[in-house]
Order: sequence, then C-alpha cells, then structure tokens
Amino acid sequence: EVKPNHRYTVRITDADPFKLDVNITVSDWTDGGDFEYQPENELAIGTLTGVGATTIAGNNTATVSPDETEYFSIPFTSNSEAECSIVYTSSAGGSAEWLKTEITPVTRAGSASYTCKVSKADSYSGNLFPKAIILLRSKAGREESQIAVKAAVGVPEIAAAAVTPSEPDAANTYTAGSESPDVITGTLSMKKQANAGTTSSMKLTVTAKGGSRIVGLPAWLKTDKTEGHSTEAIDYTLTLDQNAKDFPTGSFPANAAATFEIQNLSDAAKKVTVTVDVTEALTAP
Repeated sequence: EVKPNHRYTVRITDADPFKLDVNITVSDWTDGGDFEYQPENELAIGTLTGVGATTIAGNNTATVSPDETEYFSIPFTSNSEAECSIVYTSSAGGSAEWLKTEITPVTRAGSASYTCKVSKADSYSGNLFPKAIILLRSKAGREESQIAVKAAVGVPEIAAAAVTPSEPDAANTYTAGSESPDVITGTLSMKKQANAGTTSSMKLTVTAKGGSRIVGLPAWLKTDKTEGHSTEAIDYTLTLDQNAKDFPTGSFPANAAATFEIQNLSDAAKKVTVTVDVTEALTAP
C-alpha cells in the first residue's frame, strides 16, 4: 500500500539479464528542522582512501579482504547534515551484516565536510559476505551517492570427501580441471547401477570463504542441500535418480550428459563448472 506524505526510494542494487535486485526504503516526507541550503555546495565525493589489501576502482567500487578489519574512508562535502548507511544487495544480507560505517565531521572553513569510514562489523564472525552499497546522502537536498563494496573471495575448492566419498565404494569420482582464472572446470563421473534401486552417490567437500551453492543440476542428479555457509568447508552428497525424467538412456558412457555450477555464495562469478559423465556399472558374468 502506497501512503501519502511518504517518500519511497527504489534502488537497483544488482542486475543481470534475467533478474533485478532492488531495495525499497520508506520514510516520512518531512524530517523536520531547518536547513541552510546552498545549491552550489551539494554532495561531492572526494578520493576514496583504501587501507591494507583494499582496492578501489573508478572511485565508486571497493574490493576488501574479509580477513581484515579496516577497509577504506570516503571524504565528501555536503550543504547540510549528511548520512552514511549500508544496503545489502541480497536477502542474505539481513543475516550477514558484515560491514559498519562511521561518519565524522571534518572542520574546514567554508564548507561542511565529512569522512565516512567503512570497516568490518566488530561482532560479525560469519562466513557470508554479500555485496553491499554504501549510501551517502545529503539531508537537505536528498542527493545520494553510492559506493559498491565487494568481498575479495575466491573460487570454491572441490574434492572428494575424505571419508567414504562414493557409494558404492570407488564407483564414482571427481576430477579437478583447469582455471581461467575465476572459472574452474571439473568432472564428476557417476556410475549407472544395474538396479535402479541401488544408490549411486558421491560426496564432495566444497571449501570457500564466503560460502558455496550448487545451481543448475539436472532433474536426475539430486543433492542433499543446495547451499551452505556455516563453515568454509561444506559437504554435498550428489545422488543419481535413474527413474527421473531425461536420465541418459542411450549408449554408455554418456560423456557430458549434463553440467552444473558450484558458485561462491558471496560472489557468483567465482565458480566451478562441473561436467557430469555417466558410465554403466559392470555386471558380473
């Protein structure tokens, strides 16, 4: 319900060809108080200053290390009281508020100057680092500037689980592939069983700072979970469903029967593309 005398702000925080992520904020139209408005001195951003491993691109995007605690500072001027806040670009942000901001007035003759310091939240100990937008806003003019913040996370590392990875034993395997540099390939080899009631599964250990998720599985390859970030190392058990639609029925081996991705949950561009090969289990003579 849209109410009168309220201001609705819609921000597109992330986008791809198929989906838009937006953040909507609602506030009273009148904040009260008096403003000394000078149009010639609206919100203006200075040069961002990074700390430690932080890298700055285009003066509007910062990539920071989740292993560090101090990230960067944003100097800016405003014709009135200013605000510095954080918006996360995914629903996961509500449970992964890993950043904090601190705004400090800077004494300077002839203008209202501020520094917004961005750092890691003191109390945050999680393993999820969603992309965030730092919003700088002039309270009088309602001008707004945005600084994107991304965590420097890597491509997930995938290996067969250390204990009993395959069922039946030694039937299924995972082989790591190449890197280029942010997309790695791998091959999951699964054996079709003579009896569809016999389980054919493979347990993979996926290690990723930022969490991991599996996307794009074929209908005939099931997983016990689709994502995890409680720890860096998450086990996923993948199981063939030989009765499912589109399960390979032609001659075997069915190489490249399907592909799926294992992505870093905090940066989907850091991913492993896995090719699934299906072979037929040998039957006793």
